[in-house]
Amino acid sequence: MSSTRRRPRRLAVLLTGGTIFALAALGAGCSLLQAGNETGGGGGDTTAGEEALPVLVAEVQHRDLSADLRLSGTLEPDRTAPLVSLTGGRVAEVLVDEGETVRAGTVVIRLDAGDLPSRLQQAQASYDLAVAGLEQARLQLEHAQQLYARTQAFMERGQATRWDVEDAEHQLRMARHQAEVVAPQQVEQARAALDVLRRQLEETRITAPIAGTLARLDADVGSPVAAGQPVGMVVDASRMRLVVPVSELHIGRFRPGAAVAVTVPAAGVELTGEVVFVPDIPAQGQLSYPVEVMLDNADGLLKAGMTAEVVVPLDRRQGVVAAPVDAVVNQGDETFVYVVEDDRARRRPVETGILDGSWVEIVSGLEAGETVIVTGQENLFDGARVRPVGEAAR
Repeated sequence: MSSTRRRPRRLAVLLTGGTIFALAALGAGCSLLQAGNETGGGGGDTTAGEEALPVLVAEVQHRDLSADLRLSGTLEPDRTAPLVSLTGGRVAEVLVDEGETVRAGTVVIRLDAGDLPSRLQQAQASYDLAVAGLEQARLQLEHAQQLYARTQAFMERGQATRWDVEDAEHQLRMARHQAEVVAPQQVEQARAALDVLRRQLEETRITAPIAGTLARLDADVGSPVAAGQPVGMVVDASRMRLVVPVSELHIGRFRPGAAVAVTVPAAGVELTGEVVFVPDIPAQGQLSYPVEVMLDNADGLLKAGMTAEVVVPLDRRQGVVAAPVDAVVNQGDETFVYVVEDDRARRRPVETGILDGSWVEIVSGLEAGETVIVTGQENLFDGARVRPVGEAAR
């Protein structure tokens, strides 16, 4: 009897375990079905719960584009010249301040001349005396010539002897030697001594070698200066020189005398320069050719060291379809944009043309009036929901 009572209890336990397993499986199936419905499975709403990505957009336009060759360089004054002392000494006086305009030959610094002025006076007096001696010797020569002629005439009339003629001839030779050899030599020696002292005194005056601006001065009153020592710099910035490196692909576009457009951002100016030198060989150790362009700087706006850019037109396109450069994505061999269609980002392959600043020509793949995404592409994929939050500046 006891054994027949225990069998139903074991069956009940088995049924209860199977029931629990079945209920768990059923619940899991229901959960999967519900999850599928929420993510778009089972034909539910595909946009429910999908977050739209914020993006910045721009409109594709018809534009006139220009592809330019832009070459940068640094402005330099057309002419610079150092102030160099030709003699040693101590600075006695500075006559020009930095930044002042000077003419060629303007005395900028005067060195202590010591006793040179008094020695120069003495040399001048010696020279004047030698010149006076030369004039006196010439007068004496003229007198000796007259005396010799008279003595010869007297001898022909028997009023003078042969000895008188010989004596007159000797005096004539002596006068001629003094007037034509000794006195001129004395004058030349005195002149040479005078010139030396004049040059020495002149060398105590350091002058501007060219007209321009005293850009730098490295000497003060009392400071010693050695012979050959640079003590300043004069700059002629009335014209500025710009040297730009040009590759072999574009060197043929430059000709001496040709006009080129130049921009100087720091001065806020755009002006026309003249090509003054096109080399036949590249710069040493480089593959580029240093082309020189000259710019007028009469108004003084251009300063040495400013960066300038030569702009040479390469191509012109009018009324072409164009998009902002930031809209174009390059991945490997692919070039594409994201177009906004019904709040979705649609990946569109494009072919690009010339580049003009922040805009690029679209040869194929887009039409004017379409809207492209210019920022936020790194988070996008084809078909992603997007929410334009603004339009890029044109």
